[in-house]
Amino acid sequence: MDGGSIPDYEDPDFTINDPYGTEFELSVLERSVPKHNRWALDAGCGYGRLSEIICERSDRVIFLDYSLSNLRRAKEKYYLGESNRYFILADIGKLPLKDGSLNLITSIRVLHHLSTPEIYISEFSRCLVPGGYAILSFNSGDNAAILLSFIINRILGTNLMGIGFNPLSGKTVMAGNSPPNRRIYFYRYGHIIRTARSMDLRYIIAHYHGGISDSASRHGAIVSNISRRAENAVFGKKISRYLFPNSYMVFSKSGSIESGEHEDLEDILACPICRTDIRLSGYKATCTTGHSFPLREGIIDFRIGMPSA
Repeated sequence: MDGGSIPDYEDPDFTINDPYGTEFELSVLERSVPKHNRWALDAGCGYGRLSEIICERSDRVIFLDYSLSNLRRAKEKYYLGESNRYFILADIGKLPLKDGSLNLITSIRVLHHLSTPEIYISEFSRCLVPGGYAILSFNSGDNAAILLSFIINRILGTNLMGIGFNPLSGKTVMAGNSPPNRRIYFYRYGHIIRTARSMDLRYIIAHYHGGISDSASRHGAIVSNISRRAENAVFGKKISRYLFPNSYMVFSKSGSIESGEHEDLEDILACPICRTDIRLSGYKATCTTGHSFPLREGIIDFRIGMPSA
């Protein structure tokens, strides 16, 4: 991964124990995922926690993650013998897909693990058709919840929301209390918007921000209820951007809307090493220059290339 070490989520029993956060994210996707997508990518799908809406509104869905154990769980849940759902192991900084091959990309709770989000936003833009949508989430450091927590922690020596860093110290700031195998980063909101714009991704006016209810729940039912009501009251409103740290943004690729004509997975696959066409045969995927990747259990592993026999 070019943007830093790849987070380790190989724990076969890993789950995100955040019911309200999941409910919030499903509401964001319900509002923002367009209908009738020809090709959709769930980038960093994990075990398929949020994939249902994407499947309902897309003809063909690619589940992509770096964790084999989590991708297996997603396959068990969503494959069901359907030929229009595909499962790929890959680094999202080197997507094994052709330019202009996707109509929709969703990537939730992924960018906050990456120290250089520019690499991944660039890859998303490359793979989208003009008019295609990217729905991304990231941790924004310049909002009231983060800034207030930082000030309180400095004054009282506490660890409210785990904010032990100055969120305004740079474009990208690593949370000091994040584990080494799963680093967490916060970005300046404006930096993400400008980065996307420079890569032909047009920011669509949509304001979905939350991310305090999970922390608030640790301080009792009253505080938790107040935080949930606050997030619900400003859901989808511009003011939420200034209040809460978790940002869910919708972008559209610049250009005239295109639907794409690709029918099969082979039509859109490209070698992550040399960008040439990929062909699937037996137990491997091989590009035209000879790079070969294993295909097992219906999962193509693009994480490591191996010489073809």
